[in-house]
Amino acid sequence: MERKRHLLLSPGFCVLYILLLVVLISQLLLIPAVYTLKLDFWAGNILFKAIILLVIIALNWLLLKQVIVLKVTLRRPRLKPVVIWGLILMLIGWFTVTNRTLVDVLQAVAIGTIAALPEEYLFRGIMLGGLIRAFYVAHHRHAKYQLLFCIGLSSLVFSLAHLSNLPAQGLVITIAQVIQAFGMGAIFAALYIRYGSLLMPILIHFLIDFVITLVSGPYPKEAPSDPNAITMTIVHALLIAGIYLAIALRLFRRG
Repeated sequence: MERKRHLLLSPGFCVLYILLLVVLISQLLLIPAVYTLKLDFWAGNILFKAIILLVIIALNWLLLKQVIVLKVTLRRPRLKPVVIWGLILMLIGWFTVTNRTLVDVLQAVAIGTIAALPEEYLFRGIMLGGLIRAFYVAHHRHAKYQLLFCIGLSSLVFSLAHLSNLPAQGLVITIAQVIQAFGMGAIFAALYIRYGSLLMPILIHFLIDFVITLVSGPYPKEAPSDPNAITMTIVHALLIAGIYLAIALRLFRRG
């Protein structure tokens, strides 16, 4: 009996409990509550993300007690790729953005912040950290394939979480987002493992969403209806995800 209780309170199960509770609380309580307030797009999203972050922090404290490290010590060899990719993202934004105002920049900052903080705390800080405790630290013979399993599973759940955007943007755009999110999740997980701090994936996640919002705007895109456009949307998502996965693998191997 004691062994069964210990198993049910293990890190792997606690991660599952937290994920289920976050889904239930957000779908059954928070979203309806925020909707009844009849707030605009920005106020509603910021309020929802702020509350869900507090809920995630509370659930971690109550169930998993996963240590979340936000401090990072950057030596020169490890600082170099962060600087390079940060500059690349900034250059992409600089050369692709036209006619953007200060309001557009502030909106991009808001989107990047409310996406990066709760998502990284949940999927990398809690889920990836808990999976590593369950499948890597718990084994006496540590193997890289166990870390890859943790990265893959956390990235898969992260990508599938974007299915919640389906009512707002249609099937094709959502599928493309899910595909790209898997590759993004792998990068964030590799960064978390390499630097041992949640600060790095939060920073890169923020920069990616900041640039995407600055380029495409903060509101959901209209779903393509032409078969060729649909095909190109999915192919583009697969290519982007492939690039993300290649970067993640390089980070993992050098970690």
